[in-house]
Amino acid sequence: MEKFAESNIEDEEAAERLTCISFSIEKNRERLLADKAFLKLSCNSLSAKIGTMAAMDAAPDSCVEQS
Repeated sequence: MEKFAESNIEDEEAAERLTCISFSIEKNRERLLADKAFLKLSCNSLSAKIGTMAAMDAAPDSCVEQS
């Protein structure tokens, strides 16, 4: 697998110490689709992110919206 050093995101910041990895999903598609642990991790991670975004969108922006 290739190693990518570039990031398209500016002003990254982490709340705690972490390690980031990246790889080409396109080049490793068949191997990843056959890996149940990878698929479970991906689904859990995406569902947590979607849940967080949905909760943020559901929260009212101001007191006016609450009435």
